[in-house]
Amino acid sequence: MNSMTTRADNDPGSSSELVNRVQRRLLMQSWVRAAAFGVAAGVLTWFVVSLVLPTVWRNSSDASTVGALIAAIVTAGAVVWWSRSQDGDITQSRAALWLEERFPSLQFALVTLNEIEREKTRAVSEEARERLVAAVGKPDIATPLNRSALHHLRVPILLAVLFVGISGPLQSRLVRARDDGALFGVNAARNETANRTLNGKALTNWRVRVIPPAYSALETRDLADAGQVAALVGSQIEISGDDGEAPTAVVRSTVDSVAPVSVNVTHTDKGWSTRLDMPAAPAEALFALGGANRQLLLEPRADSIPVVHLALPVRDSVYRDAKGGVTLAASAHDDLGLQTVSFELIVTSGEGERFTAKSTILGAERVNGTREHKWQVAFSLDSMKLVPGDILHMRAVARDRHPDAAHEIGASETRTFRVARSGEYDSVAVEPGPPPEVQKSLMSQRMLLMMTEKLAARVKSISHEAVVSESRKLARDQVQLRKAVGNLVFSRLEGEDSGEHSHSADDGHDHGVSMEQGKLVMSASGAAAPMTDGAEGDSPIVAINKPLLEAFNAMWDAASALEIAEPKNAIPHMKLALAAIERARSAERVYLRGKPPVIIVDVAKVRLVGKDTGQVNARAAREALSPKDAERESRLLSAALLLTRDATAGRDSLALLRLEALADAPRLAAALNDALEIVRRGGDVTAALIRARRAIGGGMKTDSLTSWRGL
Repeated sequence: MNSMTTRADNDPGSSSELVNRVQRRLLMQSWVRAAAFGVAAGVLTWFVVSLVLPTVWRNSSDASTVGALIAAIVTAGAVVWWSRSQDGDITQSRAALWLEERFPSLQFALVTLNEIEREKTRAVSEEARERLVAAVGKPDIATPLNRSALHHLRVPILLAVLFVGISGPLQSRLVRARDDGALFGVNAARNETANRTLNGKALTNWRVRVIPPAYSALETRDLADAGQVAALVGSQIEISGDDGEAPTAVVRSTVDSVAPVSVNVTHTDKGWSTRLDMPAAPAEALFALGGANRQLLLEPRADSIPVVHLALPVRDSVYRDAKGGVTLAASAHDDLGLQTVSFELIVTSGEGERFTAKSTILGAERVNGTREHKWQVAFSLDSMKLVPGDILHMRAVARDRHPDAAHEIGASETRTFRVARSGEYDSVAVEPGPPPEVQKSLMSQRMLLMMTEKLAARVKSISHEAVVSESRKLARDQVQLRKAVGNLVFSRLEGEDSGEHSHSADDGHDHGVSMEQGKLVMSASGAAAPMTDGAEGDSPIVAINKPLLEAFNAMWDAASALEIAEPKNAIPHMKLALAAIERARSAERVYLRGKPPVIIVDVAKVRLVGKDTGQVNARAAREALSPKDAERESRLLSAALLLTRDATAGRDSLALLRLEALADAPRLAAALNDALEIVRRGGDVTAALIRARRAIGGGMKTDSLTSWRGL
């Protein structure tokens, strides 16, 4: 048996060799088929991923290439493994059966002979073996093997060759379509450092340079490829590029009344350049060359006025005799540097509408650019020649290095020294103290009246713009003083601290006064009550000096006239307010040693006496948005939707909306700035956009003492 087996194995035409040949061919055919499918799948994956990844990783072309290569290799390997697993193991038995299927005349003789030759222990007679060998013979296996290879390999090989052949040219065309924005509706090649191209033209090598004003002593900044510039008002913004043609440039302000302005662009052999002056209001500069365009947002930073603090004297005082020395000390700070500092002294004499004023400058110093400065000066009250009834006003002022003479100066709070008249003293022993709040209002109203009279005298000698600017500054000061008088009025009613609280006939509580068209009008109960301090009546108005109401209303008329740049018409109202404050000051002659605190809630009486109904207040409804806020809301929602399709275009829309909101909606601008930072980092901007949406409008109506409160 051993001799027969050895002889059969050594026979070159044996069935074992035949089966081995078929097994090797089928195995090779399976691997070639799997490899062809893997190549086709890998090329297709590379093609798709190399188009999609640059829209996600816009600033990293190397990362996009490596990512596409890894995805192609992984996909090809997975397809090869899947194809081989579908074919399964190709054993000798499977190869023998494959031949039996192609040659039915074998009658399974080849399978039987193959099993006998593989299982050496099986005893078979020589005669039976020879019959099986004769039955198998030498079949022509080349033809069925070639047909099988053609049937199984033609599709994967054609796919692999097709994908490899067309992927290169097709990919280059789709990349150009993607960069032009025609693919996926997204311009994925646009980013902060890429130039926007179309029709073969581009704004190449875009450079931005900021040249601050000379007085600021700031360094010139090179911002390279920037789309937004924040700089001091008056700075020069230099923009340049290397294009063969000069682009057109237009500056559009966010202020509706300011018309767009064309910008001259200079072109040389080295490229083009232009300079823009940083405007006072936010603006947008648009550059266009052929089909290419570029946006530059101009965000002005105003030069802040110096911050001044008067350290000495600490408080206002009343003097019996104007004698002795006084020390003035102050400190000032400016972000760009101080130019001069000094103390201003004003002596006012007289009362009512007849008074005189004399101003003096003390301790003037030139500091030449120092950002922090402290200074002091001493003087004698004897040298001021003050008489009873005179008031000395003192404040510290500082000017920065801004070259415009009309630029505001920084001023500290004002301290007052008053020389008491002999008639003010009586037999009641009182502790010395500062003048009442009415006295401060008197001092401020006198200063405002003096400044208004000076402005009215200069109306014909200065420009209309200067008159409007100074008049509105005085109007703002008059409004602040009117609020202070209002606070004094209502703090004497029921402990309230705001004269701007809306007091009307239907507000549910009678104060004795009501607010009508910005003025305080006495109600019926208030008018009927006596006007003497300390008396008891039916209305809280008994605690108010009636002249304070007259002063409050006269200040309203004065502020209205100043707001429309008519200082001459404001002077009579300001004099009426001053006279009313004088009468209120004269009415206050009794000084109380002490006053018990007002009990807001008696805890002992109200503890555990209430009832919990289990009901809560209904949520206050939001007021309807103004047309301007509604437009901003619509633009914000459109930009948020655009972010999902084109992050760069959405970011530009948010940046332009933030630029327009800087002047009148700082909360919205701050929220949009946070959103832009998140977009630049590539994070989730949903929460920031929600905060920006809530910042539009900015309030809800309530029934509390303050009519509006922020969200």
